[in-house]
Amino acid sequence: MELPLKIRSVAGLTDEMFFDLCQANSQLFLERDKEGNIIAMAPTGSDTGNYNFEFGFELGIWNRKTKAG
Repeated sequence: MELPLKIRSVAGLTDEMFFDLCQANSQLFLERDKEGNIIAMAPTGSDTGNYNFEFGFELGIWNRKTKAG
């Protein structure tokens, strides 16, 4: 299966039903777009985690220097 996988909107799928679907498939990263389509996203890898860490670290240093907020 190639991700992201997009599944067309399912008529009558409530927010509660989508929540239950996510709980029953916790190994998947599921989202819904504004049209109600379900999107299964690929998990991020260690490269993404490292990038996010570095970004947050640099942002923290900048904020300590500038006291901008």
